[in-house]
Amino acid sequence: MNDTDILLDSDYAIKKIMEKYKLNTTVFEKYKPFRSYITIGIWNSLEEN
Repeated sequence: MNDTDILLDSDYAIKKIMEKYKLNTTVFEKYKPFRSYITIGIWNSLEEN
């Protein structure tokens, strides 16, 4: 992974999590420059369920 600061907020799974917890993209600003890891973490958490 070369870019550690990509939040795929257009991704279906990310959208669903954001809707479920009533989040918007500004909540992820504090995680700059590591938002790619947040995206991966969300995807991994969905695989476990």
